Amino acid sequence: MCAHASKSKLTNVLYGKYLIGRTFLFGGILLLAGCGADPISPAPTFKEQQKEEVLFDKIELQKSSTHTIELTTSGTLALSNDFMLSFPMGGKIRDGILSEGSSVRKGAVLAEIYDETISLREEQAELGLKKAKVVEENALLALENAKEAYKSVVNLYEDKAASQEDVDKAKFTLENMRAKVIEAEVGVELGRSKVNAIEVNNTNLQIKAPQDGQILQVLAHAGELVRPFQPVVQFGRQGKRYAIEAGIIDRDFLHVRLGDSARIVFDAFPQKQFSGIVEEKGVLPDPKTGTYKVKIKLLPDADLSDLSLGMFARVKVVTTLNMALVKIPVNALLSGNGLTGEVFIAENNRPVKRSIDIYKIIDDNLLISNGLDNGELLMVRK
Repeated sequence: MCAHASKSKLTNVLYGKYLIGRTFLFGGILLLAGCGADPISPAPTFKEQQKEEVLFDKIELQKSSTHTIELTTSGTLALSNDFMLSFPMGGKIRDGILSEGSSVRKGAVLAEIYDETISLREEQAELGLKKAKVVEENALLALENAKEAYKSVVNLYEDKAASQEDVDKAKFTLENMRAKVIEAEVGVELGRSKVNAIEVNNTNLQIKAPQDGQILQVLAHAGELVRPFQPVVQFGRQGKRYAIEAGIIDRDFLHVRLGDSARIVFDAFPQKQFSGIVEEKGVLPDPKTGTYKVKIKLLPDADLSDLSLGMFARVKVVTTLNMALVKIPVNALLSGNGLTGEVFIAENNRPVKRSIDIYKIIDDNLLISNGLDNGELLMVRK
């Protein structure tokens, strides 16, 4: 009776452990199934593949080293054949500066710096030169006399009428006169250099028209103090040649080249397009805007007669970008933040997100500098 009871009890315990073990095993399987780790992804079915192909277009990517791009900027109309005139030295501007719009001939004095000591210094330099020339003339005359005296003493010495000492004294006097002539010649050259310096200084006190043209703008007026090389007059050569002065950010400025073509539209003539070429690039950025100056000359393939200086224009410069970049359509971008974003790339025939670096946006396309390679398939939603 006791043995039978013990056997029944053991059977119940073993059976209970068996049930508990089965329960834990089944629960573990359910737990693994619900974790979402997806350690083994099932292969997509034929229907799933067909569905994905319906949702996406696939574009095979190609990396190119050259790209034609348009750089958009704006600027104002100016003259391409104008330049600034200035004094190489500072001072106060005298009266008599010509007015804006005046037509002038080559060599005409446009502005002068007042210097009350200039006349006195000119007189002193001229007087010094005259004195040096008189000294030179006297030295040359004395030299001729010394030559004659030496010659006479030598003849007397040969006739036994003069001693060797007399010959030596005459020779010493002759050499001394030659030295004085050289000294006088140096004095004349020094006096002449002082006069020349005054003349150069006078030139620096004047601004003259470099050729026939027109005064476009007066930037400093009579009585004002100006610094050396401070712009005083904006001068324009004869014959109007228009240009757009625009600012371009450093990122785009690096790719602009002289001779690049441009399309120009003025706000005053929105239906009319003008052509131009880049004829000048700045060296330093504008301290106010941080952009680099670009001068775009307008080509005479359109009527320019209605244009006026200062008109605002929108410009597109066509240039070539020499960089290894991948071009993709804008609608391929899933998300973006500044110049970074994400796209879908096909891996094992399924879309996988890929981070990219955007170098530039061009109309409906993006130029990608990093994240995409040749031969990859870009997936774009239809």
